[in-house]
Amino acid sequence: MNEAKDWAGELISGQSTTGRILVVLVFLLSIASLVIYFLDASNTGPPGAGDSVEKCQKWNENPTQQVDLALNIFFMVYFFIRFIAASDKLWFMLELYSFVDYFTIPPSFVSIYVDRTWIGLRFLRALRLMSFPDILQYLNVLKTSSSIRLAQLVSIVVSVWLTAAGLIH
Repeated sequence: MNEAKDWAGELISGQSTTGRILVVLVFLLSIASLVIYFLDASNTGPPGAGDSVEKCQKWNENPTQQVDLALNIFFMVYFFIRFIAASDKLWFMLELYSFVDYFTIPPSFVSIYVDRTWIGLRFLRALRLMSFPDILQYLNVLKTSSSIRLAQLVSIVVSVWLTAAGLIH
C-alpha cells in the first residue's frame, strides 16, 4: 500500500517531470471542459425554447456530451490517484478540488442514463484556474514572489468571477 501511495504522490506532485506533465494536462483538460460548458450554456436550442439548464438530447447525438464524458473519466481517474496519495483521507474529501469533482463528474454519467444534457454545476471547473500560478511556477515562467502573488490574485479573481457567473446563470 505504501508503494501505491508513494507512486501516486510522485505522480500528482510537480516535483517530477511526470507529475508536471500530469498537472499541466489536468489544467488543460479542465479548461477544455470549461469551454464545453460555455458551448453548452450558449447553445439555446430551437427558436422559442429559451435558455435551459437541461435539454433532452440523446447521448450518441451530442458530441459535446461525449467529449465531456471522456474528460470526466480522466478527472475521475485523477481523483482516485489524488485520493491514494492523500495522507489524510478525510481532509482530502473536504478539499476544494474534491468538491469540484463531486459536483461535475457524476452528472456526466447520469446524463447518459437519462438521455439529458444537464449543464448544472459544470461551471465549477472554473475553480481549476486557481492552479494556473502553480503551473507557471513548474514551467519556470514565474520566479519572483511578487509575480507569483500577482498571478495567484488574478487567477483567484478570474476563477471566482467565472464561478459566480455560472452560479447566476
